[in-house]
This record gives sequence, C-alpha cells and structure tokens, in this order.
Amino acid sequence: MNPIHPGPPFAIRQAQNTITLLREGQPLAEISLPFDCQPLEPDRQPEFVELFGAGKRLRWAFEPQAGLRAELWLSVYNDLPFVLLGGRLAATGPAPVLVEDITTCDIVLRRDSHAQSRFLINSGSQGFSGSLPLDAAEVAQSAAEAVAASSETIDLVLTCSTLCAFRGATPDDCLVAGFITVRRAEAFFGRRREGDVFRIQPRIAYDQVQLDRGEALTLETMMLVTDRTAGRALETWADAVAAVLRPQFSRSMLGLYNTWYAYWTPTSDHGDAALWVRGTQELVESGLIHYGIAGSFAGVHHNRAAFGEPEPWPGHFPDGFGPPVREIRARGGVACGGVFWGHVSKCSSLFEQHPEFMIKDADGQPLEQSPVSWGACPHPFYDLDLTDPEAFECLRRVAPRPFAELGIKYFLMDFMGLASRRSKGARPADPKVCWPVEAERRQLAMFKEELGEGAMIGVYTSPTNRFAGLVDRVRLSKDAGVITAVSQLDDAGRGNLAHKTNADFRWEWTQDVARNMAAGYFYNEKLWINDPDPISVGIDDEPQTLEEARVRIMICACSGGFPTVGEPLSRMHPNRMAMLKQALPAYGHAYRCLDLMDQTVPSIHHLHVPQPGGPYELLALFNWNDEPRRFDLDLEAMDLFGAHHGFDFWEQAPLGVLAGRFNHTVPPRAARLLRLTPLAARPQLIGTDRHVTVGALEVGGLCWDAASANLRGVARRPLPETGTLFFAVPEDWSLLDADGLNLRQEDGIVRLELEFTPTGAPWRLAFAPAAGAVGASQAPAQRSLSVSN
Repeated sequence: MNPIHPGPPFAIRQAQNTITLLREGQPLAEISLPFDCQPLEPDRQPEFVELFGAGKRLRWAFEPQAGLRAELWLSVYNDLPFVLLGGRLAATGPAPVLVEDITTCDIVLRRDSHAQSRFLINSGSQGFSGSLPLDAAEVAQSAAEAVAASSETIDLVLTCSTLCAFRGATPDDCLVAGFITVRRAEAFFGRRREGDVFRIQPRIAYDQVQLDRGEALTLETMMLVTDRTAGRALETWADAVAAVLRPQFSRSMLGLYNTWYAYWTPTSDHGDAALWVRGTQELVESGLIHYGIAGSFAGVHHNRAAFGEPEPWPGHFPDGFGPPVREIRARGGVACGGVFWGHVSKCSSLFEQHPEFMIKDADGQPLEQSPVSWGACPHPFYDLDLTDPEAFECLRRVAPRPFAELGIKYFLMDFMGLASRRSKGARPADPKVCWPVEAERRQLAMFKEELGEGAMIGVYTSPTNRFAGLVDRVRLSKDAGVITAVSQLDDAGRGNLAHKTNADFRWEWTQDVARNMAAGYFYNEKLWINDPDPISVGIDDEPQTLEEARVRIMICACSGGFPTVGEPLSRMHPNRMAMLKQALPAYGHAYRCLDLMDQTVPSIHHLHVPQPGGPYELLALFNWNDEPRRFDLDLEAMDLFGAHHGFDFWEQAPLGVLAGRFNHTVPPRAARLLRLTPLAARPQLIGTDRHVTVGALEVGGLCWDAASANLRGVARRPLPETGTLFFAVPEDWSLLDADGLNLRQEDGIVRLELEFTPTGAPWRLAFAPAAGAVGASQAPAQRSLSVSN
C-alpha cells in the first residue's frame, strides 16, 4: 500500500542538463545535472515501484572520478507530490577505487525576491536544527564544509544532514529535500545564495570507501517533495523513510529517573550502585512509579572522566551490576543501563591494554581525535576500530553483554558516533566498510542482538539520522538542564552548561531545546520515539520559576516523547511534584509545529486528539519574549472549521465560544495550553485540571446518552487525586442531578470536583432542555438541581 497521500504531482520540463520541477504549471525548482539526460522511460526500480507504484524515469551517466562510473536516475509519479533521485556507482578501472564524496546535482530555487524566504537546517545531531532567513550567516555553508563538520560528534559544529526545507514568500511555496535511505552513507547539504538565486547542493559522504574492479554500490536515494506547507512536506518525507526502512523500534513510553542528573556533582563521581537503587526507592516513595516513571538510571556506566572504563568510577560497583539490579527489581523498578562507546580516552584501561584496537593513522599509530575527551576529562580520545574483528568482539564483551546477561533491556548510549574519518587520516582495518555509517550501524545491530527481544536503545549527544531503523529513542536537542540553584546542581564553574542556573542563561538554553525538538516533531512514532530530556519543574515552589516550569512541561508534551525526571525527588516541594504529575503519564503523540518555517524558535503547536466521547484539539502557545504576546490565531488555517469551546489549561479558565480567528495573550516567558472542543447543541466536557492532555488520559468512558440526557464518564488517575472537570451547558439546557457530587455552576459553566482514582471514579450529570426549548416536552420530568455559585 502506498504510504504517501496523493497530491498535486510534479510536472517536469527538460532542457539539456536542467530539469525544471513544475507545480500546477509554475516553476518551483530546477535540478542542475552534471550531464544531459536521456528521455523519459518506464521506472522499473523494484524497491520503489512496490511502495509508490510505477512512475517514469530520466537517466544520465558521468564519471565523477577516474575509474568510477555513476549512473543516475530521477523518477516522477503521476499522482504523488514528489520525485526521487538515485543511482549507482561502479568501479571500472583496473585498480581499486577510493570513492570520494559525491555530488549528484544542484537544486536551484529562483525567485523575484528571497526577502521572506527561509531555510530549515537539520543538524542530524543535537546541534542547531531550525529555520532561518536566507541572509542568516548560518545558512551559507559549502557541501564540503557540511560533510567535514559532521565528524564533530561532541562539539556539535553546525552542519545540515539528510534533510532540509525551503519556504518562499507563501506557505505553499515550499520544497523539502531529504534522503530516504541509509544504505551505506550519510548525506549532507551545502547551501549558498547568489542574489535571488538560492542553491542547495546534496553530497553523499562515502569517505574514500574502497571499491574493487567490477564492484558497485547503490547511491542513497533523495526525495524532493512539496505540499501546501513545508511542515506537511516534512511529514511526507518521514512517512516515506518509514516505508523504506521499516524501523522496528520499541514504542514503550516507560519513563526514566536519571539520578546521575538529579544528584550531579562537579566531579561527576557519584553514579554508584547505591544511587542506582536509591532512584527506585524515591520513585516508590514519591508515587511516580505509578505514573509511568519506573526506570532507574544512575548515569551512563562508564567513567565520565575516561571513555571506555567498565564502570563509572573505580569502586562504584564493587560486586558488579547484579546486586543493584536485583534490588531495583525487588522494589518494583526497572533497571536501565548504558555506556559510552566508540570513543576511548587515553587514560582509560582499554587504551592502555589494547591500543591496537584504536583507529590508526597512515603510520599505524592510534589516531588522536581530540586533545580533550570532554569537559571533565583533559585527556585525548580515540575511536575504536569497529572493522577490526577483535576490537568488535571486545566491545561486545565489555559493553552490552554484562547488561544483557542481567536481562536489562533499556540501554542508553551517550556520545555515540565516531569522530574519525578517512579524509582526516583515519585508516580503519577494513577499507571496504563505509566509515562511519556502516561501522556504527553494525555496532547498533550487535547491541540489539545482544540485548535480545524487547531491547530499547536510546542515544544522545550523538548522530540521529544515520541511526534510523536501529535505535528506539533519540535525543534531538542538547541537555535540557535544571531550574533550581542548589549546591549539588550548580556547576561550580566546571563547564557543565546544563547545570548553570542563571535565569537568563536558562531561558536562552531552553529556547535551543524547544527549537530542536520542534524541528524534528515529524520523526516521532515514525522512525523512533523523540527524547526531550528531563522535565524540570524546580524543587522549590518559587513564584519566579512557575512559568518556566510550565514551559518545560509543554516542551516535553509537544515532543510526544517519553518522560524523564532529572531533579532530586526527595527534595521536591509537594506543589512542584503535583505539577510534574500533570505531565504524567506521557501521551506519546507529537504536536504538529505550525510556525516551524516562520520563526527560528517556534511558538504554535497543534495536536488533534481523537476520543470515543468526541475529538478535540490542543494548541500549545509559547511566548519567548520578555513582554506579553498576543497570538492572532486562525482556526480555519489549521483546518478547524466551525465553533469551538475554548479552555486554558494552565489558567483553568473557560474562554467561551471561539470560531474563525481569535486572539489569546500569553504572559512573558510563558506557555499556555488551549483545549478546543467542537461546539455541540448539548452539555459537554470542555476541560480538566489533572493532565496536559486535558481529558485524554484522565477521563474515560465519556458518553452522552441522548435518550436520558445524561453525560457520563469516569475520572481516572494512577493514584487518588482530587481534581476538577469543566462542562459547558447551553442556555437552553438545565442541570438536574449530579449524584451528590460537589459542583459549582456559573455563566453556563459547571465545575465538578471529585476524586480521581486508579480504577476510575464514575460520575454522571443529568440534564433536561429548559422550558420552552426545542424538545423540552419530550424530556423526562425531573427535579431541578440547586447548585452553589
């Protein structure tokens, strides 16, 4: 079945070595090729005919370097809004060929003016992802620079990997270019503007992989896609990648308690067995273990000061991992493991014992990748040569196997991603392995194999796109950081920026996190589960951090990702604990970012919530400014037609009936969450105060019985909580009975306060049409209910 929704197809106009893509008869982009094309012919590429149906194809060939022939093709489809570009390379000379990075075409966007045009950069890591105006300095980068920057896996230097997007003066003037395969290599995009001409140059990084005579490799396939907005085109790209790769990732939303993060110290020497167990104890005592946070995580189990050690710090696990794992399980928790791997510090025992396992230089010596391992380690680091069979088996024995033997399934990998490149002097043992992509993917596949069925691999401070299909949870942004300034969390000048607690610094840092998460919303549930990092609400109930805590909760909610807690639960104020619980358990569905191509840090996110009792919409509004911001919202532009009841979750305020365009003001440095419920000519639920889905996870069995004019449901939370449901009652309806429940009624709004329970507390409201209303004569005769105002 075709995974892509039909849409206006591209038409093409061919003139020598230029192919013009036409959308509804108008030029959208040009594809500039190395050589002239042959005429259209039937598309017989089996892989894509099966997915997208038969199309037509242009073909051309050229010689990108001596002894190497490239045969390329571009396929168009009759009823689909994209084209595909791919091909193959074949070694034709008598000697082996070292395949350099290859550029297949230039994508040219000509406009009368690019004054309003924007470009979306996808970092392919936790580096900068987001949209920028074309005159921003970060937009301009050559293809060679983009490839070279990809090796900076820790410093996260600006690059554009796998995917990019363009938007012109109007939302529908858009084009997404993205690679939909990860066969052997990662692709990058160079960009440059020449007046009113903007060029995008895709380059596939083969990094001197060796092809012997007669050998061939299939190029990574690129998709060019358009839609009525760039966001929808990005979603189409993600659908296509999912169809091609068919990723089998874990959809578990199990939340984690990262005690290493919560009890961080500047020396980073605290992630021991006792802290691992303490995490589960605090989850039980706080009750969060019932809210979906069951995983205890004491930090990545390698020394923060030396990549490649078998434990975080000497003596932290004197009896191995077994005793704390068994104790965690006895308390009802889930033990989560993890490693640093790929990088090896010079001071580590692994380097001292097996320097021959490292990537070597041309002289056969270990090749230094950086003079500093990371902020807490002033020692050089090296890359493990994953093409060396002995090094690979050493990795298997030391990294995943100790956890696999204990049945640990949740496995988190920090600083994953190799920094070495052949183009920078690296000489892996096997010259026929595409470095680093094939080596990394073999590593991930081996980890999955060792951990067995049900494995969940998460990566952060790592590449993202080139791991698609082999990872389950992916961090798209840098560490989210913390709110509360306490001695255990302050970085004490050591350089761990995630633990700096200056309010202005935190606010800028939080915007970086929000920007990256918004720029990758379309990945969630298609290629993996997005990881937004810990929800930080602060451990003290300080008025000045209330809005910041709400913002951080909403970043996590909009991401659709699983929840992590990174603050000490034993010290958290009850009011902040109650706020944290409003985000738990996680819903798991990402909001669509509506202004991704309008602002560098997006502000408007939309989620459709289907429910048996009737669908509704959620709008998340972020004000990143230091002054109040009035949002002018156009519901019809969001495909929301007709009138809706509005409700502000954080203000716990009904907003009345909204239709067409309306305004909503958000305070400075704050977020607001609106529920929009389609208007019905009867009483209906419009809001709650228990959870950020505003009904989806805390109200079950919602049902309107027209015959009895009863509205019923159950109020459900993981542990007993007192909460409130909000109902809109039209003027021509009267509330008759509430089964003795505590409620208030004012201005057509009924507030029902009740106990939410794990099994679900049933509630019922009985109504009748008011005297003189249509249908009043047919309503059952019941007494009028007196309620307090």
